[in-house]
Amino acid sequence: MINQKILCTVAVLCFMLSTCGCGAETQTAEESRETVIDETPTVSIPVDPAFTVVIDPGHGGEDPGSVLGDCLEKDLNLSVALKLKTMLGEAGIGAVMTRESDAYLSSETRCGTANAAGADLFVSIHCNAFEEDAGVQGFEVHHHPNSVEGVKLAANVSEATALTASGATKRENKASSLDVLTGTGMPAILIELGFMTCPDELGRLRNGDYQDSLAEGILQGIVTYLGE
Repeated sequence: MINQKILCTVAVLCFMLSTCGCGAETQTAEESRETVIDETPTVSIPVDPAFTVVIDPGHGGEDPGSVLGDCLEKDLNLSVALKLKTMLGEAGIGAVMTRESDAYLSSETRCGTANAAGADLFVSIHCNAFEEDAGVQGFEVHHHPNSVEGVKLAANVSEATALTASGATKRENKASSLDVLTGTGMPAILIELGFMTCPDELGRLRNGDYQDSLAEGILQGIVTYLGE
């Protein structure tokens, strides 16, 4: 797999994990809200990163995703994605966002951003919902059914997040033929952070510290995968 430059990346990660959350300000989804309809994002590719990860906050703009009262899935997705972007940068890993504001993007645009960036990995961030049973909860990761590397990435992210996110229930990862998994030319996963229809889990998902722990777990899973 990818072995070059990983020692430097892991060293920076270890330092970042020992200091994350101390005095750093993170942009929130609410602060970045700006409605844009299907506007192709400006891809800002980091200068010579060891690795590049495209982060795709699901939904946006006219598409709110799941809605529970005043809580919109698109905002939760963006908030965690922005935290992950910051952590990746501090770990020396390039991060490209498909959106950084409340913008609606088609699946084709999201995939096009990842392919144009020549990214090493694609990570789409979502939240789940199951109105038939408010007790259902948990974190799960989707991967392409025919992607061996996608399966590995999903497993690493799932295991790491289960350890870092206190209270998270790890659900079985799933093979899915979702557009963002079939239209990207690199290992790709779609993460369901938890079920908004579960009151306890929704409370955690809205908590900034819990969002930090989710982002940290995703980061650790990515770094583990890149080091294999």
